[in-house]
Amino acid sequence: MYALLAPFVLLTLRVLSRRAEAKRHLSEYEGQAIALRLRGVSRPFVIAVRKARFVLAPGTEPLAEIEGGFGTFMALLLGRLDYDAAFFRRRISFRGSLPAAMRFKALFDHMTR
Repeated sequence: MYALLAPFVLLTLRVLSRRAEAKRHLSEYEGQAIALRLRGVSRPFVIAVRKARFVLAPGTEPLAEIEGGFGTFMALLLGRLDYDAAFFRRRISFRGSLPAAMRFKALFDHMTR
């Protein structure tokens, strides 16, 4: 499942990061990584920012991990669901550095505006 979804996850993030608001902020995350863990998938997708674009970085230690279902992530990335609402409804959860997770949440918010 991971191998099937990895290109889709990366493509989705790259397309959304081309929005003007996201482009303005992406460089602030240079070298940082976060893990997106889809429920039902054996390992997380570690996403890093390198040269102001998203890359899959499976060997990189993520600052935090955001876990949720595939539908939840798609709703978040398409701007159909608010991150705070998803968290309080327990549709997503965080592990690791909460400040890092919140910083990436802010970047994802910029991508969906």
